[in-house]
Amino acid sequence: TGADLTFRPADSARQSWSVRLYGERHHGVSKKIDFALFRNWSGEGIFRPNIRARGVEEAGGELRLTPWWGSDPLLPQVGFEFYGQGAAWRDPGASESREYARASGTLRVAIPLDGARWRLGMEAGAGSTWGVAPLQRNWFLGGATTLRGYPASTLFGSSFTRGRLEVARVFPVGTVTVFGDAGWAGAREAFSSDDFLYAVGVGGSILDGLVRLDLSHGLTGTARGFRVDLYLDAIL
Repeated sequence: TGADLTFRPADSARQSWSVRLYGERHHGVSKKIDFALFRNWSGEGIFRPNIRARGVEEAGGELRLTPWWGSDPLLPQVGFEFYGQGAAWRDPGASESREYARASGTLRVAIPLDGARWRLGMEAGAGSTWGVAPLQRNWFLGGATTLRGYPASTLFGSSFTRGRLEVARVFPVGTVTVFGDAGWAGAREAFSSDDFLYAVGVGGSILDGLVRLDLSHGLTGTARGFRVDLYLDAIL
């Protein structure tokens, strides 16, 4: 529960930045759903548990910058996303508070090749946390937007780094894409390139990446497997 005050451009303008001030009270929520038709067909059974959350009272602010240059799919396009957050929190009823700050940056590039019959897409991101943050303020990797081929929140920690590379063949009705993803999350001092997870896959999109369908497969780690994701706003 909570309340916030957000500043951003008008609805008629591109949402290239936002500032949010908030006060919230968090508590953990147990999973209440034990049946899903498609998951039972696949043999996976029930949904996985919810992310663990510490009960806290928190007040802070967020800044998000999302500039994007280029709107013509026949020309190079570049975008950057910066996210910063600072907050103070305490256990309910406690008098002593703790503080933390965290920030992340993501660079996206789309480049037309061979007369725009092919397109190359790249994305790289990293983030870290300073101070003492509650469990739910970890960085989480897994799923269509961060690390395909793995379930959501497969990796988590106070820092992360990730990347993806895509090559797409462009047709009048859309694109067919092959891609590879890589990612790591954990404590900064425990970083090791041996702990990266990798995935590959194929996908297709229409409307310049507005609607995207991917079939991916994780290559490393115990959570690897085949996944199908339908989502919006892809690189290509």
